[in-house]
Amino acid sequence: MSDSPEKWKESRQLVVGQEDWQARRSDLLLQITSDGIHVLNEQGYLVDMGESFHETLGYTREEMLGMHVSQWDARWSPEVLKERVKLLAGMDGERAFETLHRRKNGQIFDVEVRARGFRVGAELMVICSSRDISVRKQSESMIALQAGALNNSVNGIIISDASLPDQPVIYVNPAFERITGYTSIDIIGKNCRFLQANDRDQPDIEGLREALKTGSSVKATLRNYRKDGTMFWNRLQVAPVMDQSGKITHFVAIVSDITDRKNSEDYLRLISRVFIHADESIFITDHQGLIVEANPAFTRTTGYERDEALGKKPSLLKSGRHDHEFYADLWQSLLTDGHWTGEIWNRRRNGDIYPSKTTISSVRDDDGRILSYVCLSSDISVLKAQQRELEMLALHDPLTGLPNRALLHDRLAMALAEARRAGTKMAVCFMDLDGFKPVNDQFGHETGDLLLVEVAR
Repeated sequence: MSDSPEKWKESRQLVVGQEDWQARRSDLLLQITSDGIHVLNEQGYLVDMGESFHETLGYTREEMLGMHVSQWDARWSPEVLKERVKLLAGMDGERAFETLHRRKNGQIFDVEVRARGFRVGAELMVICSSRDISVRKQSESMIALQAGALNNSVNGIIISDASLPDQPVIYVNPAFERITGYTSIDIIGKNCRFLQANDRDQPDIEGLREALKTGSSVKATLRNYRKDGTMFWNRLQVAPVMDQSGKITHFVAIVSDITDRKNSEDYLRLISRVFIHADESIFITDHQGLIVEANPAFTRTTGYERDEALGKKPSLLKSGRHDHEFYADLWQSLLTDGHWTGEIWNRRRNGDIYPSKTTISSVRDDDGRILSYVCLSSDISVLKAQQRELEMLALHDPLTGLPNRALLHDRLAMALAEARRAGTKMAVCFMDLDGFKPVNDQFGHETGDLLLVEVAR
């Protein structure tokens, strides 16, 4: 045969000239097709098949010939399968459906079946083509799972197209809509920088831009603005998505509204500064009364270093000046009212005793359980000394230190009242200092004052 464009005609004449070509053609097609071709009779028994069919199920050809479809179909019962085969055999045209096949080892997998009825003489048959779609089903399941994860995530998710100018948004999930107030219609096709409004002077923005240019992952904390204009703190995480060649095709960003956390952190920082720089001594105990924290003023006031106090009870400050009843009343107020305020005499590390103006408060959780106690106190030694000095000036003669007329009247009234209650008498002694004026006149007032001091002793 010549090597020419007309060679196919010679080849065809050679093939069709074979008497058994029609039978051989069908057999060859059965063997080489990748789909599982198989033929069932009207009762559902296997009468012919291609190699791909029995190899996929793990059987030999001899093992499968004569098997009923219910022996490998794991979706329907034998009764249902019998009716389905009979229905398919009597129908015109092709039918496609999905089912489950069971391999010889018991493994079940998804298949797509295309079936067509035909007639051989007086008998109805069904020719089927089955294709393993397990990988496709797994992919569909994974896609559905991923879509469900995206749609049900508590964090906002944005996907932008890196291949287009300005990297427009092509997807946002429901959480993003809840956080920002914008719908997908509002944002798709835009660059998400519009969330910054006019607030572009932010520390993390430049790093974000650089990461997007270089295709790097990045984290940033930004002030963003909702559709209603309110600001929220956005903890943003951006990562590139690459194709098989390593080219960046998309960017995925996770949006987290951390406004409450940021406010809490700012509040805690403020409280921490107040705690550290307060002039008042502050210590905190756990619910068992063990000290868990103390500020620098505590050390200045008591002499105990923070590490010395941690794990100890506040009783290390006990002065011994208060009885059991005093502390019982204190604890009763804490348990019933949640706080106690009063004066306590404490003892420093060096043994000195000092008066303290103290407020103790209990901290409870939402269920009312006590979590800790906070004690704030001030050393009022100077105040006490000033009070004593004022009392001394008000009730005593500043020169001699003797009680003055006001204190005399007070003490005399008390003595008279006591005498009346007891039914007794009392005596008052009045002493006059004669010849005092000549001393002042002759020696001066300073000498007179010295004389009065000596007499007062």
